[in-house]
Amino acid sequence: MKGKGAYIALVLIFVALIVMARLTPHKVVWTPTFDEKDKIPYGSFILYERLKDVFPRGPIETSDRSFYNFMDDNEDSGASYLIVTADLNASDLDVREMASFAASGNNIFIAADNIPQLLADTLGIELKEDIQLPGKDSATYMTRLTGVHDSKDTFRIKDEALAPWIIDADPRSNILGQELDSPRRSVVARPRLTLGVDGLGRANFVKIPFGQGAFFIHLLPLAFTNYNMLKRNNNEYVAACLTELPDGSIYWDQFYKPYHRERATSPFRFIVSIPAYRWALYLAILAAALYMLFAGKRLQRIIPILEPPANLSLKFTRTVGTLYYQQMDHRDIAIKKMTYLLERIRQYYMLPTGDIGPAFRSRLAYKSNVSIETINEVFEVFDRDIIRVRYINEEVLIAFNTALEKFYNESGLINK
Repeated sequence: MKGKGAYIALVLIFVALIVMARLTPHKVVWTPTFDEKDKIPYGSFILYERLKDVFPRGPIETSDRSFYNFMDDNEDSGASYLIVTADLNASDLDVREMASFAASGNNIFIAADNIPQLLADTLGIELKEDIQLPGKDSATYMTRLTGVHDSKDTFRIKDEALAPWIIDADPRSNILGQELDSPRRSVVARPRLTLGVDGLGRANFVKIPFGQGAFFIHLLPLAFTNYNMLKRNNNEYVAACLTELPDGSIYWDQFYKPYHRERATSPFRFIVSIPAYRWALYLAILAAALYMLFAGKRLQRIIPILEPPANLSLKFTRTVGTLYYQQMDHRDIAIKKMTYLLERIRQYYMLPTGDIGPAFRSRLAYKSNVSIETINEVFEVFDRDIIRVRYINEEVLIAFNTALEKFYNESGLINK
């Protein structure tokens, strides 16, 4: 019954902790992660969930590898690869594979504040940026669509740190286009098509045809986050941007996110990110705790530890001695020592101690093999300086104890 009560108490505590964790308000995290599973303001959970509405026919897959590794297993045509991040930190190998992927008839949609210089040179564009944001509200970036989705509506993107835009620049060498496999000619980026501009009319969303495919460069990644998609009609803006892509296979990038490497190093990241796995982990921890509490006890009878018998008489003597020392009753201590001596004489020498006169002392000297001088010293000090007075000092007690120790040493009673 006792074990059952402990089990119930543990379960109630566990349930209470879960309820408290659910009811406790969570701190809002404003860090831009652009992660498909993050419901924080600057995550991309809403965008990822709504991709199936924009692309109803194409399968949507997630890629957690670099573009170079992704191309090892994929040779699609007519597919679209979506990258939404703060700064596209891609290697030269990744950029070369992106160019090959686009030249083969696919599309790459990049929403980032910055792109690799090699990619910008190949596409013939240059990125500029302002620290001072356009518009009345310094924390609001204004943008609108042009081209096919030409609209006079202005969309406001909150908390955009920079105001980037795109200008034309001649490719420095067109190295990537020359390196691509094509029938006796290099792949060259054709002139860009402006699909969106900022409040000052500068291009911030462009389409650049490349081979049989195209690159879509968008410089406002925060527009694709949860916070901005729920503001006003910004969801219409995001949907219009994505409808520029054909309805085919969609690959959502998870590799180039700002905190991808930090998250990949956490061993429990994948487990806690899925509710079913997370609750399985909690139940496993609870089961292990219950096992340690109830089933972890020894099944056989516990062997008791036998302590060696303690010398209680010695402890008692020390305690009594300390008590008498604190009270400073030297006469009482001397009387008890004499009483103990007479008891030992009766026990080992079989002598009556009712009369401790000269005859008794002579018989004691004979039986104990102790000199008569030592015996007389003990009894004379006791008779003259102790028993006849009411109080003795420490010196008298020391002298009497010295005479007793001398008697014990000569008689051998100290070892009996």
